Amino acid sequence: MIFLLVSCVGKQTGLEKVQTVSTYLEAAVSSEVISHRASAYQGLIEYSISGQSEQWLSKALQDSSRFVREEAIESALARGEAEDVLYRLLKDETWTAGERCTAALHINALTAKPYAGEWPLLPDNDDVSAEDRVMCFFAAAHILSVRDPLSEVLKTGEIPLSVPLFSLLVDYATKEDLLGLEEGIEWMEEGARAFLWTAWMLANTENSAQMEAIAAEFSQDECLDVVDSVWDSERERASKVLRQIKKGNDFCAEIAHIALVAQNEARVASLQKYLQDENRAYTIPALLAIQTVEFSNDNEQQKYIKEVEKLLSNTEEPMVLAATAGCLGAIGDRGSHRALQKQLDKKIDNWVRIEIQKALMHIEFRSKNE
Repeated sequence: MIFLLVSCVGKQTGLEKVQTVSTYLEAAVSSEVISHRASAYQGLIEYSISGQSEQWLSKALQDSSRFVREEAIESALARGEAEDVLYRLLKDETWTAGERCTAALHINALTAKPYAGEWPLLPDNDDVSAEDRVMCFFAAAHILSVRDPLSEVLKTGEIPLSVPLFSLLVDYATKEDLLGLEEGIEWMEEGARAFLWTAWMLANTENSAQMEAIAAEFSQDECLDVVDSVWDSERERASKVLRQIKKGNDFCAEIAHIALVAQNEARVASLQKYLQDENRAYTIPALLAIQTVEFSNDNEQQKYIKEVEKLLSNTEEPMVLAATAGCLGAIGDRGSHRALQKQLDKKIDNWVRIEIQKALMHIEFRSKNE
């Protein structure tokens, strides 16, 4: 999720500064801070050579934090090397029902082959959490077309507040999977409503007056949840959802426009004003958008690299430093090494140091694979 960058801010753990690109990340996976471990594993899984990447994934999947394990799977999926691991998870009863149902959903998306195995997709164990139960209801609806359990939950509006669950619905739900949603959405908790509305909009080819009216009443936080959910979505209707949100004249409408740039549905030149704006609330999303922009030529890309390097050297704000590092990792070249390395000589937060080390790994990885 795009705005999960914020979650990396946390307690410091006294990790020692190191000079090599990956050694600091290797130390960070032992951090007491969950978000630090997740971020470090992301870099090691996505940007190490293949064999080492698999070793780091195996280690991450032994982490005590479910958040770290989920982020590790997402990193492996981004790299395209998760299928074998997902099959192992399905057969390992030490994993939660929700994690195993999620693995089945990912396998179905990767292979278009349903996999139920010998374990139940509809858990009746009292030890299964509400979150895991609905994840498995969704897996049953999406993979096996067993839709009644999920439909009943959607009708009641009793959806547990769960970012992983919402992400699965946004990524995979079909119109048929969401039967009952229109009936139950009016009394769902505010924290769930925007995500479920997004899943419905992505899955449906027609709009309803009811759904249009709900979107018009979204709070700013709900609006941002919608944008966050579809920012990097590859689903066909993602840009349509963003354009619906962009109809307003508020902060969230501006962020929706930046997300459209990230999806190459709007001109990259429109980001220039946000990079120079003193309101960092716009600057950080703009930096995230530049990471996925298709530049028209090398000169245009170099122009933005220089702009981002300038911002990196002129700020001490941790959030901006982390975002500029991620941006340079995605679009920078070996010439960006010096600007990033200079930041490592300064006194900076450990989580920012992790992001800079990841950026350096990303540049090295791209230079070897382009």
